[in-house]
Amino acid sequence: MKSAAKQFADELIVCGMWGTSSLTLSLVDARTGEILETRAGRGVSKLERDEIEIELFDICGHWLSNHEVSEIFLAGMVGSTIGWWEVPYLECPATLWEISAHSSSKLVNGIRVWISPGLKCGNFLGELDVIRGEEIELLAWLRARPLTRRTRSLVCIPGTHTKWVEIVGNEVTRFQTSIVGEVFDLLTANGVLVTKIRNANISSEEAFLCGVEDAAKHPQSLLQLLMSVRARSLLAGQSPEEASDRLSGLLIGADVSNALALAEFREEMDILPVIGAKNLAERYAIALRHLELTPLSLSALNIGVAGLLELARSSRTQ
Repeated sequence: MKSAAKQFADELIVCGMWGTSSLTLSLVDARTGEILETRAGRGVSKLERDEIEIELFDICGHWLSNHEVSEIFLAGMVGSTIGWWEVPYLECPATLWEISAHSSSKLVNGIRVWISPGLKCGNFLGELDVIRGEEIELLAWLRARPLTRRTRSLVCIPGTHTKWVEIVGNEVTRFQTSIVGEVFDLLTANGVLVTKIRNANISSEEAFLCGVEDAAKHPQSLLQLLMSVRARSLLAGQSPEEASDRLSGLLIGADVSNALALAEFREEMDILPVIGAKNLAERYAIALRHLELTPLSLSALNIGVAGLLELARSSRTQ
């Protein structure tokens, strides 16, 4: 029989969400889910392919030297064509078991490293669509969702590229990507609609909700409504902060209205979780509540670790 210390050591794993611009690595007790330490690193777009392995072991080498870590689990763009090695997209519908079964592993420097697959589907418009990394957040949602008779969830994952994901039972069936965050960044950085103000929090909820409501009423007229941001600043005394919030409200309002319509969301039958970084997820939650819907807000803090922990547990049962 192993000693208690040995048993504990054998249950330590490293979990990493490795995106285009950043890396977050966590040392995790696989038995309890406790995060013992977290460290940050560079995203894959900032590294050459042969530098990715070096970056990983430079950051977590101290853990590997001082603890008996059993495995490393990674998700995100690290498994893409610009990542460490490519892990093919898994076709939807896909279950938790299938995501785990299609993860790819290699023995690197004497330790087993796993990378999860992304997902691909025909989206709500019938177009091809892909995600990488978000599938891990969805695993965490599948594990944590409340007991209910409603078997369908429409999961909103706000970000630079916001994801609207349909889950029926235990399957991810399809999803839709909208580039709301990227459009906002492009318009504020290069356009004339607003000055370069980047407030994480809403400065004027009135301006934000006005934008949400206008876009919800006329989602097909978003391109025309966007000009109102500039016109109100020139002619109606709208402040730069109000202009920024109106622009955000217009984009998010149009995104919400279109996504709910395309997914045929029905609140009496479906659940609407919102998973994301606090400030952006809160904007979506405020918009949804203003449209008389009930979002189930979930913090994205550590949700990547929770999903990778589900991946680790599932891989051990195969």
